[in-house]
Formats: sequence, C-alpha cells, structure tokens
Amino acid sequence: MLVFLAALSATESAALPDSVRDRAHLFADCAGRFSAVAEHARMFDGAASEEAEARRDIFVALLNATLPDLDGAEPDSLDWRIQSKAAHAALLSTAYFSMHSERARLAREAAARHVAICSALILPV
Repeated sequence: MLVFLAALSATESAALPDSVRDRAHLFADCAGRFSAVAEHARMFDGAASEEAEARRDIFVALLNATLPDLDGAEPDSLDWRIQSKAAHAALLSTAYFSMHSERARLAREAAARHVAICSALILPV
C-alpha cells in the first residue's frame, strides 16, 4: 500500500501552497511530471518506471482528495496533468536526446528541479 502524505516538516510545509486551487494545481503538475518520468524510464529502467508510477499515483490521490474542497469550482485537473506531462516529457527528451550538450544539461537540471519539488512533498515510496 502506498504511503500518503502524512505530515510535512515545518520547512517543507512552507512549499505547500495556501490556496486549495493552487494545491490542486501543484498535485496535478506533480502527477503529470511523474507520468512523464515513468514513461521515459520505461526505455531504460523498469524499476525506476515503477517507482515513478507509484509517486504519480500518490499525487493523483492527493489531487482527488483536494478537488472536493474547491466547492464546485473544480478546475480541469486532467488538463493540468496533461500539460505538465507534455512539458516534462519535452524536458526529458531534450535532456537525453539533444545533440547540443549545453541545452541537454540545462534540460536535465530543470527536470531534476521540478521532480525534486514534487518529491519533497511526499514520503519516500
């Protein structure tokens, strides 16, 4: 069974948005990012793909738990997830397949930063 976000330390809680809508958007972004990571990892490392899928599932559950708090103003969270997945997949594609070493390095660093933001919000799987 997956371990869901149980508690955040004082320093990590500062990174969690105050607004319910912003939290939902962050959870959707993270679900999309981990979907892209899982898809990318399937080419190279099955275990990493499974870990990314588990993290994606945690963020989907957090998103679904947050949506009822929006009091009927539910955003198109699936659209947020799809846009985030596409953006992160583009970063990963550039990072690993670009012929330009500097562009690839910058994309790797950006992708790592985005995933680190999400990873800091949940307990390790």
